Amino acid sequence: MPNPVLNQQRLWKLLSSGVHEVAQVVAKTFGPQGGKVMVQKAGSVLVTTDGAALTRESQLAGAKRLGATLVRSAAIKTEEQVGDGTSTTVLLVDALVRQIGVRACIHDWEPVRVVAQIRAAHEIAEQQILHMSQPSDRVSLDRVALMASHEDPIIASKVVEAVLAVGEEGSVVISPYEGTGIVLEQKEGLYLNQGWASSGMAPSEGQEREMDGPLVVVFRHILRRVTDIAPAMEQASQWPGRGLVVFAPRVQGDALKTLLVNNKNGVLSCAAVEYSGSPADLMDWLEDLTTVTNATLVDPDTGMDPAKFESPWLGYARRITITKDHTLVISYLDEDILKKIDQRVLQLRARAESSSYPFEKDRLTERASALDGGLCTLRVGGLTKQEGQDRRSRVEDALRAVQTCLRGGVVPGAGLAFFRAALWLPQDEGGAILGVALRSILGALAARSGAEPAVVVAQGFEVALYDPEGWFGYDPVLGDWRDFRDSPKVVDPTEVALAALRNAVSVACQIALCGGVLSRPER
Repeated sequence: MPNPVLNQQRLWKLLSSGVHEVAQVVAKTFGPQGGKVMVQKAGSVLVTTDGAALTRESQLAGAKRLGATLVRSAAIKTEEQVGDGTSTTVLLVDALVRQIGVRACIHDWEPVRVVAQIRAAHEIAEQQILHMSQPSDRVSLDRVALMASHEDPIIASKVVEAVLAVGEEGSVVISPYEGTGIVLEQKEGLYLNQGWASSGMAPSEGQEREMDGPLVVVFRHILRRVTDIAPAMEQASQWPGRGLVVFAPRVQGDALKTLLVNNKNGVLSCAAVEYSGSPADLMDWLEDLTTVTNATLVDPDTGMDPAKFESPWLGYARRITITKDHTLVISYLDEDILKKIDQRVLQLRARAESSSYPFEKDRLTERASALDGGLCTLRVGGLTKQEGQDRRSRVEDALRAVQTCLRGGVVPGAGLAFFRAALWLPQDEGGAILGVALRSILGALAARSGAEPAVVVAQGFEVALYDPEGWFGYDPVLGDWRDFRDSPKVVDPTEVALAALRNAVSVACQIALCGGVLSRPER
């Protein structure tokens, strides 16, 4: 049976202690001098600096678990929205909850009124942060990447290079790498994770097959019989020297033999690429190919008869390179193809925008970017599995931070934007609660540098008197105050600061309005 409803003081003690225990762990990774945390998982060890990952692994009991779950939801929401700022979110929630908890135990506590004041103060803080925001430049991108990667210059340089290569609307894909470093791959054209249907189509073992100016045919159905492929080959042979590349779900049996024999004997230079991904993605794969080659999708279900293949169904490409595992299609990019690509990209982005599934959204965005010429791959490796996981986590943090920086600009970093925003808050109870929480980020960074948080915060008020522009802040690395616009810049992405604050306030207000909990007995 669950415990009876807890009284207010007991409730706040348990909820806030759950939040605080998670925050203490996350604080160890916070800031430029933050360290890594090892988490024991079933049969393995996770080494990470990711605040969201640490909140997911927190194992608390009873009402403490409720507090931990709430702070976890805020961190994960920030991660989903901007990919960075999860540790800041957790620390803000902790500071807010502790301030609310102090006031919740007094007899005049009015949660509805105070929550309304906190939300009103939050709107003012957001406006002040936006007022401080400036467009990002290359120096800002480099600094954001360096700080998000915990001062790893290799990660930072590769991430910024990848983001600038694809632009604001492009996509950067992170994949495993068997080596120990980070490799950036960028290819012109449509890059497919499918290779030739048979090694007999390779010039020699291990070599790639490159075809200049080939004709293209895209089939919706599996090719098995000679009649499935011979009419298309006959039409393609009317253009001597062009060659033919066949794309289909499967190419097997007599259809495959016909292609191999004609290619080997020099009758028609031809190759086939068959699909090897998820069945759910097959139609997108085929439609992407028809888009970049201007081919017509040959689909018997729509009344098209492959045995009566017509030459207008053929597409074309400037170059197609095929290997055992990959295919690269480079288009001519004439007016017809450019128009089709634009329409296809808009369609895919609209589907991604309306999708409620993060995996599908990412997949569609990646597909649109590949068509639009904006796709890079960062291959991340490590000496051990744990090192590879940790490096990938820091690459992900840096990547999302740089992307949001490029999109939304930057504000003064190291907690300065939050501190300056707190100066404009109203002096009611809600404004006071939010003000303390906003100043706590500066205090946490000061503590990590070995300074006394209260002293640094007090110095911040003095500095603000003669710094109207708001860029003179406390550098936790140097342990002193300086202009954050000077090299090395200290900046945070504007969207990360806003998301962290927004989600922290949301969860803290939910906790403030909580009048009781039902929990399982603690053991």
